[in-house]
Amino acid sequence: MFQFCADQYECLEIFAKTQKGEKGSVSVRMLPDGEFLTQPAGKYHAAWLKFDLRQGACYEVKLENAEPVYCYLSGNENILEEGVRFLEFQE
Repeated sequence: MFQFCADQYECLEIFAKTQKGEKGSVSVRMLPDGEFLTQPAGKYHAAWLKFDLRQGACYEVKLENAEPVYCYLSGNENILEEGVRFLEFQE
């Protein structure tokens, strides 16, 4: 599992695929005790998954048989000046 804070961003975007074309998913929940929202990962190509976030809240991401290809925060009022913020999953 991986944790991050949304700061001024309103969207988590993940391109995720499974290992060997099997079923997999990406789940996100607001900390400390929010419910997980789950979306399926792509079986053969990366699926573009988007999760709405609350600015300033912290979140946990759970990968089940899925590999993130790209993962970043987007959707803030100053996106042209600040850009997106890429996230890395640490093992």
